[in-house]
Parts: sequence; C-alpha cells; structure tokens
Amino acid sequence: MPVQRKRSKSLSLSENLIRKLNILWYEEMKNRIGRNEKISFSEFVESLIWEALKRRMEKCGGD
Repeated sequence: MPVQRKRSKSLSLSENLIRKLNILWYEEMKNRIGRNEKISFSEFVESLIWEALKRRMEKCGGD
C-alpha cells in the first residue's frame, strides 16, 4: 500500500486575516484543553478551508 504524502502549498494572508484566524484558533484550543487534544494552527486553518469548500460544494450541488 503506497504511503500518502502530504502536499504543501504556501498562502499569503493579510495581517488582519491572520489575526482573526489566530483568535479563532486560540478559542478552539481553549475548548480542547479539557479533552487533551491539540491541533496546530495550520491544521486548524486547513480544516476551516475544507469545511468552507464542503458547504460551497453542497450549495452548488457538487460532490
């Protein structure tokens, strides 16, 4: 079975957007602290993007 390789891509985000994402990530980390779960900032942002794409695709009727 081939090992799945993680692809990497760089994004340029505005300072304002990074600041807002950081606040959201911090709040998420506070919620997870009792469950002893950790998520990196990049994993958090990736999950937000996937959620947004999923909603957009459902709205458009795509998969």
